[in-house]
Amino acid sequence: MNPRIDSPNMRENTVVYLLLVGGILLAGLAEAFTGTALSFGRLDMWGDLYTTSDEFAWLDVSYTSAKLCGFMMVPALFARFRPIRVLLTASAVMTVVSVCMTCTANLYPLVFFRVAQGAAGGILLVGGQTLLFTVFGGKWQPLTQLLFACGAVVVPATFAASLQGWMVDVLTWEAIFLFAAALGMTSLIVLAFIPLRIMCKSGTKRFDAAGFTFFAVAAFCLTYIAQEGSRWNWFETRHIAILTVFGFAALLACILRWIAFPRPNSLVNLSVFDNRDFCFGFAVSFVAGVALFGSTWLIPGFTLNVLGLTATEAGALIAPGGVMFFVALSLTALLLSFSRVHPLATVPLGIFLIMAGMWMLSGSTSESGSADLLIPLMIRGTGLGFLFLSLTIYALGGLQGSQIAQGVALFTTFRQFGGLFGVGVLQRYLDHQNAQNGAVLSSHLEAGGVLLTERLHSVQAALQSRGMEAGDAAKAAMAFLQKSLTMQSNTISYNEAFFVIVIVFLIAAPLLVLLKIWLSKRHTAHITAY
Repeated sequence: MNPRIDSPNMRENTVVYLLLVGGILLAGLAEAFTGTALSFGRLDMWGDLYTTSDEFAWLDVSYTSAKLCGFMMVPALFARFRPIRVLLTASAVMTVVSVCMTCTANLYPLVFFRVAQGAAGGILLVGGQTLLFTVFGGKWQPLTQLLFACGAVVVPATFAASLQGWMVDVLTWEAIFLFAAALGMTSLIVLAFIPLRIMCKSGTKRFDAAGFTFFAVAAFCLTYIAQEGSRWNWFETRHIAILTVFGFAALLACILRWIAFPRPNSLVNLSVFDNRDFCFGFAVSFVAGVALFGSTWLIPGFTLNVLGLTATEAGALIAPGGVMFFVALSLTALLLSFSRVHPLATVPLGIFLIMAGMWMLSGSTSESGSADLLIPLMIRGTGLGFLFLSLTIYALGGLQGSQIAQGVALFTTFRQFGGLFGVGVLQRYLDHQNAQNGAVLSSHLEAGGVLLTERLHSVQAALQSRGMEAGDAAKAAMAFLQKSLTMQSNTISYNEAFFVIVIVFLIAAPLLVLLKIWLSKRHTAHITAY
């Protein structure tokens, strides 16, 4: 069903389409705030729950793994139920459990609520995007996907940080979930006015309990490994090694089941990979996930831990990058809608700008201020805008029928896995470099060295001039020097981590070009054979 300007019910159809886009956008915003709630609310929640860091980590792991499962459930749900009813149910669950998150300080109910939030959020994202690709076609796709990307990508990567930082500093962490509940309720009301006939059930009915179980085990194990592996020193800890084996074994079982024993009611129909554009976009989505989620994880950590900004200040610093993200998305949508520009035309520019922004960030210091970081963050945001919309349209725009839900689910899931992998590797790299850089810097501070003695004496003299006794001043001077050393070590480590993202693109770019060439030759050979 595509919008038609010559429809006799043009006004009625236009209202329905606007409500559909608005409802899906609001649902995406609700998911954005629940998904990123722990980024700034972590410390306040941790204090209220009286849990250890390992116990608190279950709130993150449960949400992300359930979200991955929600992604993969959408094709089966859309084949069995009306898509609008699926979105209404997921939006209602999101609203209710967001309110429930503020009603208890007990960890175990909160973990259950986060599982429900994750599953509902995954269904809303993949279901909403599938509905937009199915209902709108042609030149309308870039514009509708622009609005969807604002809620699903731009807000969680940028603007959510500003508002959440303000809420944590001025209000409380519960305000984040209450705001998400308000967005979910508004989305529920708007979607309730959409007629059920706007999209019929998609494909044959699916019930693949074994396939879904394998995938759920893989999602949980790999999510836990990515988020907690560094905490437990990876494979030197037995339970991490066991979960790694189980996770990859379950994932391999999923893939073998879908490839070697394909069934009409399988959780995933791999015929979607017959589309070469989707194959290429699917591969690029992993790299895009590494860049988006990895940089989104690094930047707040640098501003809070190294620069010492408050949550509000850190959010305000990230916001201009979000503005450029939106501007680049809008320019891309206009180009794709009203010109004959190929969808992949802006992708190289996006990759180059992301690399440039991260390279500039890698030169930051502990004395850097907002003015120093503003330009790199804006360049990064512009690059993300030129990358994501074009990639989405290229990979998914050519799919038809039930393949749309399958394609969106796989594309989004692989991007999320890329983000998990990127964050896990960057976290491990950051921890390793912190230890190594700290050891290197400490080696230059030899006991009795002239430079060390002069620095300690100057700090001690400054403290004594402010009324501190000699013994206390000597201890304070040593503590001050140790803190300065740690700060420099953290700064160098973050700079190196920023540059790792540049290296990822340098390695991935030629591999992706080779993949594109291979897919083109394979497609040409297939056409020639027939």
